[in-house]
Amino acid sequence: MNLCEFRCIRYMLFAFNFVFWVLGLILLIIGVVILVKLDDFLVVGGINVGAIKIAAIILIVVGAATFVIGFLGCCGAIKEIRFFLILFAALIILLIILEIAGSVLVFVNKGKLLNTFSDAYGKIVHDMKPTVDSSVDDLAIKGVYSTQAKLTCCGGYSYTDYKDSPIQKDLMKLHNDTQLPYSCCIGPKKHLFVGKEYKECREASPVFWNNPATGGAVPGCGKAISDIINRNVGLLAGIAIAVLIIELLGIVLAILLVRQLNYDQRLA
Repeated sequence: MNLCEFRCIRYMLFAFNFVFWVLGLILLIIGVVILVKLDDFLVVGGINVGAIKIAAIILIVVGAATFVIGFLGCCGAIKEIRFFLILFAALIILLIILEIAGSVLVFVNKGKLLNTFSDAYGKIVHDMKPTVDSSVDDLAIKGVYSTQAKLTCCGGYSYTDYKDSPIQKDLMKLHNDTQLPYSCCIGPKKHLFVGKEYKECREASPVFWNNPATGGAVPGCGKAISDIINRNVGLLAGIAIAVLIIELLGIVLAILLVRQLNYDQRLA
């Protein structure tokens, strides 16, 4: 390997790991901010703060691990430290194994994960308060309505998640027979139902919701997310393969750099 090739590999590895390092730092900061601001998420639609705390801890662990891997790769490449480079390659291999294992677990338990999401989302829908008496309640309502409008869905499993909820009772008190928010009445073409259909939708009429052409086209948000994943499985697989290739490239560059450093040491 000539000097030009050596420098090329060295700086390619540095650039690769600099991106890794920055990504790890971002994840670490996001996780810490969520953990510090935990009091702002004490209750969102009845969901315990433990779920948010676990998510924040996962972000911190993943961010810290990514940060350390990027640091080892950067220092190993620039300072030509063989131990750092070997450790970097070993950690990337471990990361690939964990990613493959995690992907298999997610694929095998996809149904359970989607049911868990539907349960959690349904609980938010059923428990959130209609009055904007705190920023948390306001955040929950805006988040639910925005999700339903964008995904063209209603509730976790279906519109029945609103049954006997504070939201439903408040709507009925303010608008007589109205039982569902407007965000449940957006059709597959991203437009609100109109006229009689809109009225029947807001009133949770079985005639509307049992009709495949109207309410039947507005699934629960759990199924809506499942459909989006199924439609984009090719894209997700492509992204996963691209990430795997980049990680393998990092391993190859580190090995080549270590081999050259060993060769230079023998000549010295």
